[in-house]
Amino acid sequence: MRTRRGKACIPDSSRLDYLAGRSAKPSFHLPLSTSVNNMETKRCTDCGEILPMQMFYRRPDGRSRGGACKKCECARAIAWGRTKKGRKSQAKARTKYRSSEKGRLAQREYGRSSARKAVLGRYHQKPSYKASVSRQNRTQRHKEQLQRYAKTEKRKAASHRYSQTAKRSCFGTIEAKRV
Repeated sequence: MRTRRGKACIPDSSRLDYLAGRSAKPSFHLPLSTSVNNMETKRCTDCGEILPMQMFYRRPDGRSRGGACKKCECARAIAWGRTKKGRKSQAKARTKYRSSEKGRLAQREYGRSSARKAVLGRYHQKPSYKASVSRQNRTQRHKEQLQRYAKTEKRKAASHRYSQTAKRSCFGTIEAKRV
């Protein structure tokens, strides 16, 4: 089940077939907008159902509503996202957002959040991740990187700082670690 704008929408295959151009558009001979029991209704131009006005998204100008209902709009968006052009368009929009100030701020906040840590924790528990790490750690390149790092001043300074820190013993007293 996919969602769009907070509403659940389950596209059926006939709508996706129509939107992908694999079937003919259904024809309807009833008016598009009517009033039933003092409630404004409208006929969806894609599926033909008569629905209340709340089931149609407002246009950006705010004065009118779209011709297709929310479910059909959702199915159309899903079908568009599955095309090569749609995926390319989404990737471009994602890149543009991430390069904006608002996008960078959102990425920074997410990076510090507990939600990201939870996602990474679940990912690191997967057998596939553990297998890839063990494969990487066995490579000659990785061993060479570790040997180069061991010789650097940065490693020596870190080791010295660690050796100077106070450690708790198993009895709860603090004692300085000696080198």
